[in-house]
Amino acid sequence: MDCPQLRTEAPKTAAKPTPARVFVITQADVEASPSMVTVQLSVNNSYFSVLFDSGATHSYVATRIFSKLDRPHDSYETRFGTLFPGGELVILKRWIRSMPIRIENRELSVDLIEMNLVDSVIILGMDFLSKYLASIDCKRKMVIFQREGEELFVFVGTI
Repeated sequence: MDCPQLRTEAPKTAAKPTPARVFVITQADVEASPSMVTVQLSVNNSYFSVLFDSGATHSYVATRIFSKLDRPHDSYETRFGTLFPGGELVILKRWIRSMPIRIENRELSVDLIEMNLVDSVIILGMDFLSKYLASIDCKRKMVIFQREGEELFVFVGTI
């Protein structure tokens, strides 16, 4: 006989969040990868070195310029982990919402997570690229954008 009072349910384990990842964190990583596009772009009306990285799940900003962006920031209520290329998991705490960025005389926005980056200043990852339906032509070092309801536009980075 199946007695409901005697049945025990297996304890439910909380699903572990999948950490974000970043593909490059040093200039040597950028130079070793033919799939990177680097440029100087206007971010919040100041020019910074920006890396388009389709291997990064999110977009990041170096700690050393975080306060220079002069924008309000938020703190994560829960831990936000990012996996570095060598397998190191780094817990990140602060981010800036809707940072204005100018590309080909168009104002776009990006959420930037603060990270202690060595050489890179700003990394635009898949969250930004997918938001603007962008694709990277690695060979020509171009980023092609197709904003909703607009004609596509092309940005050419450093070769």
